[in-house]
Amino acid sequence: MHQACLLLALAAIWRAQLPWIIALTASVLLAGTLFLQWRRAAVLDAPTLQIMIPPGDETVWVDGVPVDDLRVSWQGPLVQLRWRGEEGVMRRLFWPDVLGPAERRELRLAIRARRVPRRTPSMAP
Repeated sequence: MHQACLLLALAAIWRAQLPWIIALTASVLLAGTLFLQWRRAAVLDAPTLQIMIPPGDETVWVDGVPVDDLRVSWQGPLVQLRWRGEEGVMRRLFWPDVLGPAERRELRLAIRARRVPRRTPSMAP
Protein backbone atom coordinates (compact mmCIF):
# COMPACT_ATOMS: atom_id res chain seq x y z
CA MET A 1 0.00 0.00 0.00
CA HIS A 2 2.73 2.44 0.97
CA GLN A 3 4.74 1.54 -2.11
CA ALA A 4 1.81 2.39 -4.38
CA CYS A 5 1.38 5.76 -2.65
CA LEU A 6 5.07 6.52 -3.09
CA LEU A 7 4.91 5.63 -6.78
CA LEU A 8 1.87 7.89 -7.23
CA ALA A 9 3.69 10.69 -5.40
CA LEU A 10 6.66 10.21 -7.71
CA ALA A 11 4.43 10.54 -10.77
CA ALA A 12 2.71 13.59 -9.29
CA ILE A 13 6.03 15.33 -8.71
CA TRP A 14 6.96 15.06 -12.38
CA ARG A 15 3.47 16.11 -13.53
CA ALA A 16 3.49 19.20 -11.27
CA GLN A 17 5.90 21.07 -13.60
CA LEU A 18 8.33 21.86 -10.82
CA PRO A 19 11.84 23.00 -11.69
CA TRP A 20 13.83 19.96 -12.77
CA ILE A 21 16.30 20.11 -9.86
CA ILE A 22 13.50 20.06 -7.28
CA ALA A 23 11.70 17.25 -9.10
CA LEU A 24 14.92 15.26 -9.36
CA THR A 25 15.77 15.75 -5.68
CA ALA A 26 12.28 14.78 -4.57
CA SER A 27 12.38 11.74 -6.88
CA VAL A 28 15.67 10.54 -5.41
CA LEU A 29 14.32 10.97 -1.88
CA LEU A 30 11.14 9.07 -2.72
CA ALA A 31 13.09 6.30 -4.47
CA GLY A 32 15.33 6.00 -1.42
CA THR A 33 12.30 5.77 0.85
CA LEU A 34 10.80 3.10 -1.38
CA PHE A 35 14.06 1.11 -1.29
CA LEU A 36 14.32 1.35 2.50
CA GLN A 37 10.74 0.15 2.91
CA TRP A 38 11.47 -2.78 0.62
CA ARG A 39 14.61 -3.72 2.63
CA ARG A 40 12.75 -3.32 5.91
CA ALA A 41 10.07 -5.74 4.72
CA ALA A 42 12.75 -8.21 3.63
CA VAL A 43 14.47 -8.06 7.01
CA LEU A 44 11.24 -8.34 9.01
CA ASP A 45 10.07 -11.30 6.91
CA ALA A 46 13.32 -13.20 7.41
CA PRO A 47 12.81 -16.53 9.15
CA THR A 48 13.77 -16.81 12.79
CA LEU A 49 16.80 -18.88 13.69
CA GLN A 50 17.26 -21.29 16.56
CA ILE A 51 20.86 -20.89 17.71
CA MET A 52 22.34 -23.27 20.29
CA ILE A 53 25.68 -22.16 21.74
CA PRO A 54 26.97 -24.77 24.20
CA PRO A 55 29.86 -23.93 26.52
CA GLY A 56 33.39 -25.08 25.85
CA ASP A 57 34.53 -26.61 22.60
CA GLU A 58 31.23 -28.23 21.67
CA THR A 59 29.74 -27.58 18.24
CA VAL A 60 27.43 -24.62 17.70
CA TRP A 61 24.11 -25.44 16.02
CA VAL A 62 22.00 -23.09 13.89
CA ASP A 63 18.57 -24.47 12.98
CA GLY A 64 19.75 -28.01 13.70
CA VAL A 65 22.83 -27.74 11.46
CA PRO A 66 26.35 -27.78 12.96
CA VAL A 67 28.37 -24.67 12.15
CA ASP A 68 31.99 -23.62 12.57
CA ASP A 69 33.76 -20.41 13.44
CA LEU A 70 30.96 -18.58 15.27
CA ARG A 71 31.79 -14.91 15.75
CA VAL A 72 29.76 -12.28 17.54
CA SER A 73 30.35 -8.57 17.22
CA TRP A 74 28.53 -6.02 19.33
CA GLN A 75 28.13 -2.69 17.58
CA GLY A 76 26.33 -0.50 20.07
CA PRO A 77 22.79 -1.88 20.36
CA LEU A 78 23.25 -4.10 17.28
CA VAL A 79 24.47 -7.69 17.42
CA GLN A 80 25.98 -9.39 14.38
CA LEU A 81 26.52 -13.15 14.27
CA ARG A 82 28.78 -14.75 11.66
CA TRP A 83 29.39 -18.41 11.13
CA ARG A 84 30.64 -20.85 8.54
CA GLY A 85 28.15 -23.53 7.58
CA GLU A 86 27.23 -25.74 4.66
CA GLU A 87 26.34 -22.75 2.47
CA GLY A 88 29.52 -20.83 3.26
CA VAL A 89 29.78 -17.78 5.51
CA MET A 90 26.43 -16.66 6.88
CA ARG A 91 25.53 -13.50 8.77
CA ARG A 92 22.60 -12.38 10.85
CA LEU A 93 22.10 -8.91 12.28
CA PHE A 94 19.89 -8.50 15.33
CA TRP A 95 18.23 -5.17 15.97
CA PRO A 96 17.71 -3.93 19.53
CA ASP A 97 13.94 -4.47 19.44
CA VAL A 98 14.30 -8.09 18.26
CA LEU A 99 16.42 -9.25 21.18
CA GLY A 100 15.02 -8.35 24.55
CA PRO A 101 17.27 -7.70 27.55
CA ALA A 102 17.03 -11.31 28.71
CA GLU A 103 17.99 -12.70 25.29
CA ARG A 104 20.87 -10.22 24.93
CA ARG A 105 22.19 -11.23 28.35
CA GLU A 106 21.80 -14.91 27.50
CA LEU A 107 23.74 -14.42 24.26
CA ARG A 108 26.52 -12.52 26.05
CA LEU A 109 26.85 -15.23 28.70
CA ALA A 110 26.84 -18.02 26.11
CA ILE A 111 29.61 -16.33 24.13
CA ARG A 112 31.69 -15.73 27.26
CA ALA A 113 31.34 -19.38 28.26
CA ARG A 114 32.93 -20.52 25.00
CA ARG A 115 36.66 -20.99 25.00
CA VAL A 116 38.54 -18.44 23.01
CA PRO A 117 41.13 -20.15 20.80
CA ARG A 118 44.69 -19.12 21.52
CA ARG A 119 46.23 -17.11 18.77
CA THR A 120 49.61 -18.12 17.57
CA PRO A 121 52.16 -15.33 17.74
CA SER A 122 52.52 -13.49 14.46
CA MET A 123 56.26 -13.06 14.94
CA ALA A 124 59.04 -15.34 16.02
CA PRO A 125 60.06 -14.92 19.69
